[in-house]
Amino acid sequence: MKKTDKRFGKKLTFFLAGCLALFLASGQVSHALEPGRPVKLGIVPAGEELREGLKDEKLVYDLYQIAGLDVSSGNGSLIFSLRDLYKNGDRPVTISTDMDASSWKKEAAKAFVTAVTRDEPLISGAALKPGEKLEKDDRGRDLAPALYLVIARGAETDPADPESYADFSDPENPVTKVLSGDYLYTFAPVLIVLPYTASDIDENPRTTDSGEWNYDVTVHLKPERESRFGSIRIIKKLLTFNEKADAVFTFRVKGVYKDEVVCDREVILSFDSSEDRFREAVIGGLPVGTEITVTEEETGNGYYLVQQEPAEQDGKPAVQTVRADEIVEFLFANDFEEESSSEERSSEENSSEERSTEEKSSEETETTPEETTTEETTPDEPDRPDTGDRSHFLTYVIMASISGAVLLLAGIIALIIKKRKQQ
Repeated sequence: MKKTDKRFGKKLTFFLAGCLALFLASGQVSHALEPGRPVKLGIVPAGEELREGLKDEKLVYDLYQIAGLDVSSGNGSLIFSLRDLYKNGDRPVTISTDMDASSWKKEAAKAFVTAVTRDEPLISGAALKPGEKLEKDDRGRDLAPALYLVIARGAETDPADPESYADFSDPENPVTKVLSGDYLYTFAPVLIVLPYTASDIDENPRTTDSGEWNYDVTVHLKPERESRFGSIRIIKKLLTFNEKADAVFTFRVKGVYKDEVVCDREVILSFDSSEDRFREAVIGGLPVGTEITVTEEETGNGYYLVQQEPAEQDGKPAVQTVRADEIVEFLFANDFEEESSSEERSSEENSSEERSTEEKSSEETETTPEETTTEETTPDEPDRPDTGDRSHFLTYVIMASISGAVLLLAGIIALIIKKRKQQ
């Protein structure tokens, strides 16, 4: 072989190596895409702790097709054919193969708003058990290679009502909400290319990876999690109002969440001369699941409690649990009495048994009045005040009767003896 041929062969080898390096660096893959081959998509929340928190929640997924997918016949690079709905909307979506993770997130946010407000999902409300994959759309057709948007939401939400599951407060970062137990989970929408060059990917795929196409892909979503919060309301109602002075009531609010005191505060409700006889205080920011007790520590002068809801249990304040879907209420109703009347009422209640005993005793000792008789006294006997005691008088009468009988008997005996002597 001539030297010129050897030099040409070396140059050709270097040229082909350079083309291959350029091909790999530019995002081209070594295997051609098969546009007609079905794809499969698995979706799971990332992290064991998040999966544990969501395992009892019916988490479902919606899948939207954003663009068709093909490869260039010239160099094999990816080609995205955006649907008109996403290409010409108020916030048109732009997709290219050299986008970084931040760009993918931005375009996913734009696609999400259009999807939930103007489009119909290919798959709606799919619940996936561990190991299950999305393979067919709601019409039973195989999923084809394409650019898809994945949305996670709670099964109890209405897919036709985005407000029931979506939060658009931050237009640049819209999210879906899933309520589970004591927590609120928020999921960002995700754009995913199917097939992909890896079988397990996070929620920010890139199309510049080189390698063999995978038609069975699992994407790991990374939701944010925060405690859910609720509120309580303390209501004070007055049945009667003392217009002579303002009324002030003090309450102690205590909350325990997972054996930790998260609330211990004093609440004051006051009433003035206005006609409104209702006052209330709302306390928010309490973690869902917090056990709350409310105790009325100080009551306005002259006011006494006539109603409490929920009522005390075994002499202890009732416990209510904070919920996210409604405000938990504690009601206290009072009436008013003058202080003297209140004291009399309390005294009467405390001494009712004593009064009953006294009345019974009085009835037992009461006697029938005797007829009044005039007691004659002899001149030699000094006058004595009539004390009502008749015991001495009866004694005198008996003794006098005995003495008379004795004297009469003695006289009879003496007369008999005298007659016998005369005989």
